[in-house]
Amino acid sequence: MQTLNPELDRQIDALADHCCRVIKGEADSVSAHLLINALVVGGFARLSKERLQTRLEARALARCPETAIHRRAELSAITGDLQSTFEILVKQKTTNP
Repeated sequence: MQTLNPELDRQIDALADHCCRVIKGEADSVSAHLLINALVVGGFARLSKERLQTRLEARALARCPETAIHRRAELSAITGDLQSTFEILVKQKTTNP
C-alpha cells in the first residue's frame, strides 16, 4: 500500500476502528461521516492509488482480526457503504467547491 500523510493515515485508522465497532454493534455514524468528510477535504481521492474500501478492509482486519475474519461479508458491506458515502462527497465537493 502507498503511504499517505500522517493526518490521512490517522483518519483511515479511525475509520477502521469504526468498522470494528460497527461489527460489534457499538458504533455511531456521525463520527464516520466527519472522518470521511475530512478524507475528502484532505485529498485522499487524489493522493491514494487505492480505493478507500480496500484500505479500510485491510486495516480493520489488522485491528480486530478475530471479529473481522469471521464476519468478512459484514465488513465488506460496512466498508462498501463508507466507500459510497466517500464517492458521493467527492462528487459534491468537485461540483460545488
